Amino acid sequence: MALRVNFNFEAAATHTAILSNERDMNKSLLRLSTGLRILNAADDSAGLFIADQLMVVGSGLEEGNRNIQTGLSALRIAESSAGQIFNRLNEIYKRTVRAANDINDPNARASLQREINNLVDAIQKIGTDTEYNGIKLLDGTFCG
Repeated sequence: MALRVNFNFEAAATHTAILSNERDMNKSLLRLSTGLRILNAADDSAGLFIADQLMVVGSGLEEGNRNIQTGLSALRIAESSAGQIFNRLNEIYKRTVRAANDINDPNARASLQREINNLVDAIQKIGTDTEYNGIKLLDGTFCG
């Protein structure tokens, strides 16, 4: 008894080629949709390692940029308060020059001294109340 097995080699080769083309097409579509040249270690293991390292560096730089922005915000607040202090110091200077005039009587000098004391109190209040995110900026305790 003879046994004969029919096998269509051309159909099997065509099926294998179709599967290979479908895999390649899916990989190309995935690369196009993600914009990444390297999708996994099988594509380029050294390139994938380099890309991962660059992503880590990029994340660190982004965090550093956020830290800089936070520092700039705190600096803007401190600068504004320092400007207010400067304005009050300028007013104190004007009043001391006015008080040094010999034409002033003791009541006028006492009034000017009260104004100066009020300005000094305002400067101290600005110094103790200026803060950013709960951190006092101008009271002498900040050492960032």
